[in-house]
Amino acid sequence: MDDRTLLSTRDPDPRSAYDKENRWLPELYQTHEIENGLGLVALPISIRLRHSIPPRQHQDWERVQAELAALLIQTASTGDTSYLALYADDIEKVTGVWNDDGPGYYENFIRWLSKSEWIQPVRLPDWTAANAPAGVRHIDVGTFAELAREFDAGEGYEKWFHSEAWVPYREHFEMTQRRVTEAKSKAADPALIELAEKQLLVSNWETAWHTPATGAHGDPANSGAPSPWARSLTSHCRHALVTAEAASWFAGGGRGAHAEIRDADADGEPDVVVKSESLFALISPRWGGRFVSLFHFADARGVMVIGNPCDDWNFLEDLNKFMDIPRNHPGAFADVGFENDEYRYHILQQGNRALIELTNVEKASPALGLKKTYVVDTSRPVLTVSYRLPPTLKQISVECALSPDYLSLLRYGSEIMKPVNGHGRGFAAPHVAVALEPGLDADWEQPAQEWIGHARTLRLRINRAEFQLKLRVWRL
Repeated sequence: MDDRTLLSTRDPDPRSAYDKENRWLPELYQTHEIENGLGLVALPISIRLRHSIPPRQHQDWERVQAELAALLIQTASTGDTSYLALYADDIEKVTGVWNDDGPGYYENFIRWLSKSEWIQPVRLPDWTAANAPAGVRHIDVGTFAELAREFDAGEGYEKWFHSEAWVPYREHFEMTQRRVTEAKSKAADPALIELAEKQLLVSNWETAWHTPATGAHGDPANSGAPSPWARSLTSHCRHALVTAEAASWFAGGGRGAHAEIRDADADGEPDVVVKSESLFALISPRWGGRFVSLFHFADARGVMVIGNPCDDWNFLEDLNKFMDIPRNHPGAFADVGFENDEYRYHILQQGNRALIELTNVEKASPALGLKKTYVVDTSRPVLTVSYRLPPTLKQISVECALSPDYLSLLRYGSEIMKPVNGHGRGFAAPHVAVALEPGLDADWEQPAQEWIGHARTLRLRINRAEFQLKLRVWRL
């Protein structure tokens, strides 16, 4: 941990004095057992070494050598050999801050270390086994100096987390977390609840990060506000609302086929929610009339088979909008070139089957007037969509991104996904498969991207004014 966090923030405040005075403290080169830490031991990272390695300028070399020489003197004067000079930093610093010359400077530093007879490199496990902690320390909330002071986040991010600009994102997360926790307490499907919790974890990464004025990722012109990637990540926590609702629906043993219009993911746009005994889906009329997510339930376990909500959202905050750069999140039945066209919706039938008609109302689009009619019935886990193209379109390409058992893909990697045939083309994880079945005059095309995050993409080109496609799910 950063050496300064070994120092108290209480009155009198040695951490603040250390930051201001830059005093050399021998205790910050010793390990300490963490009070109430169940045996955890803190190894302090030297801020002086972190700022000077790899040495580039003459003053960098001077600081490194002075730091190590001070430890040598301390050891000689006290006879205590429990001092350790520890350099550590983020791997992103190597890839994003060092520049091309960084590895060369680091190599020079390592070469110098290897030739210095008065410096002894050690393996941390061996060293900690031979050197007992110098004492027990209470550790206050804290972080590295740049974040706490220079970036003005506070020792515990509190200034960023409670900033006025972060309020809507904090509220999104807290609302979603409550809903997921509530669903879990009511014995919703455990596998889908676990997926919802992972969605929350992903969207909570480096919570409330604000763009600083300085540093590797600093921007003086836009400092002081939440960073666009942080806003995007946390905005998309609300996908977990849909996952949690699917988990609750399956656990409740719902019967029949139902469709309803409501804002299921709290993004301010009406969604079409479709439910049957084995399927649960969210359709976005505002963004392309696409299936944004699809869940399947069988063998007492729910799985996501359409959707990749934990993958890259770039700077896109809208929940269900197709992402152009990089091309991502098509869901199912995304019409190439018209992925974000707006649709009007009508629920035509419910009961033994749900039938939903969507009509393209994007005024400036060549696909204006295109109709998609989705059918879900209770007898089998099959989605059917019937297209009717407007006279302005003679053909169209349709994409589906398949993510069979998305939770397993996150856990084990997308290499567990294998192609399957027999019901058109599709892909399978170890226990579930999903496939796209073409209709008449449909030809398979090469998609713009075969891999979209953890999902695999299929594309069909159809040369008819009216046609039908099917999406089939089955357990292996």
